[in-house]
Amino acid sequence: MDVLMTVGLVAVVAGIAVTPFQEAVSRYRLNAAARTVATELRSARSLAQARGSIIEIDFDASARTLRAIDLSDPANPVRATKQLADGITFESVPGTNLRFFPRGSVRGGSVQLRNEYGHTVSVTMDASGRSTVSERAQGSSPQS
Repeated sequence: MDVLMTVGLVAVVAGIAVTPFQEAVSRYRLNAAARTVATELRSARSLAQARGSIIEIDFDASARTLRAIDLSDPANPVRATKQLADGITFESVPGTNLRFFPRGSVRGGSVQLRNEYGHTVSVTMDASGRSTVSERAQGSSPQS
């Protein structure tokens, strides 16, 4: 009987610990996705300056992808398409694709990412091409 009680208690404690652990992993994936988006934006700016051409970031919210395109050669993406991690979605993307100009400027915009627990992270580009990442926690139960 003591063994059964011990196994039952361990199962309850393990069940309580799983949810916070899953939420922490999801937040880690969200922050990693935000860093990936910020890196792609910085790379697009650098490519625009190096090539002397306009580089556009194309966001596909339904496929959860983003890619950099040289508008002078749109058939050949300049970088590999990036896929967001499982459970991470674009909550909002700029109304028009972000364009980086040869002098490093950009038509500013913000991208918001969301995980299944309702946490969001924003990646914002200002007109000079500087990116910032900011986090905001909203919920703590998985979204369906």
